[in-house]
Amino acid sequence: MTGLQVYGLLESVGGLTALLIEADTKVRQPVYRSAGVHLRWRRTDKGEKITACQHVGLFRVGGGT
Repeated sequence: MTGLQVYGLLESVGGLTALLIEADTKVRQPVYRSAGVHLRWRRTDKGEKITACQHVGLFRVGGGT
């Protein structure tokens, strides 16, 4: 499938978010991992807090400034 075909398929079922809502954790983890997203759950007396961060790698090229 081409990228446009995959995009069209996902959009026809309500998008990736709609699919992930129904998926269990074992299905969601590789999707988030491949996108570089790290999720952390923490239970508090007020409920469950989910923190999301995206890991971005940077390369330094050349000498220092």
